[in-house]
Amino acid sequence: MDKKRLILIGMVMIAALLLAACSPAPAEEPGNAANGETDGPSDPDSAEGQTEEQGGVTEETEQEAAPPVTDPDFDPQPPDPQMVEIPSADGRILEGYYFPASVPDAPVVVLMHWAGGNFYDWTAIAPWLQNRSVVLDWPDADVDGPWLDPSWFPSMPEGVSFAVLVFNYGGYGNSPGGSSRQALLDDSLTAIQYASSLPGVDPHRISALGASIGADGAADGCYLFNDLGELGTCVGAFSLSPGDYLTDQFTYQEAVSVLDLDGRPVWCLSAVEDGGSARLCQDLMGDLARRILYAGSNHGMRLILPDYYPTDPAVELDTMQLIQEFLEEVYGLTLNDVSLP
Repeated sequence: MDKKRLILIGMVMIAALLLAACSPAPAEEPGNAANGETDGPSDPDSAEGQTEEQGGVTEETEQEAAPPVTDPDFDPQPPDPQMVEIPSADGRILEGYYFPASVPDAPVVVLMHWAGGNFYDWTAIAPWLQNRSVVLDWPDADVDGPWLDPSWFPSMPEGVSFAVLVFNYGGYGNSPGGSSRQALLDDSLTAIQYASSLPGVDPHRISALGASIGADGAADGCYLFNDLGELGTCVGAFSLSPGDYLTDQFTYQEAVSVLDLDGRPVWCLSAVEDGGSARLCQDLMGDLARRILYAGSNHGMRLILPDYYPTDPAVELDTMQLIQEFLEEVYGLTLNDVSLP
């Protein structure tokens, strides 16, 4: 055997020995690794990592689908509304009240008043949302209307409780400053920002509800708050007679469109003879956006009347019941036995 052939055979034998030394050990069964910490395949697309379509629901799926359990150690704040001071973007202090919920990590509703009133317009609606049997007696209240009489409101189910924030725009009540369009827009955003910081609330479950200037404030403030992308999430807006009152920077429809793309519903309510408000609601676009029209020319809070039902869609649901329907959609709750087509 020549020298070159011997060298070649030797190299082949060395390579075989090296390959044998580098071969991996037999794979262990999931969950039986030497350190005892392996839980199975980490690939969610693997066969073992998927839930079977037939043969029942896995224990893990049942746990995920189960509703959250109320913390037995949770001690809710007293139900009485708390006076709060809300710092505005330009250094003013807006007056407001915080109505704590009876549940932990509560969804929060920000109520925005119209130009014809102030936060006293929510004297009955805020406690109704809070659902803690609070009856307010505010001697300074200087508003009037059937929305101050809760006797005709639909009931809230036991165990359902929203945290609520009401406030006065600048130039209303004891909130200083002029009510310029920019200030009203800034105050709408400021209120939602403040709501996200309230104790006991879930900052990712904020909704806004307003009338007239507050109707714009609800949608515009919701859009601007989500655009910040830092403090929480506004999950939807409910507008009674919006009118593009607050800004020239963008339109009500543009705010609705952005919210719609993010999966955030906006409901627009107006009487058909209410000029610009009617046009905004009639022309509203968006997969989740909903327009609700009434007969006549009632504006803002005057859409909140007993036995006053929309004509488009034609259903026997008053505005308070429609508010419940909106809250059902944005928070995934069941609040009544009626439904809006």
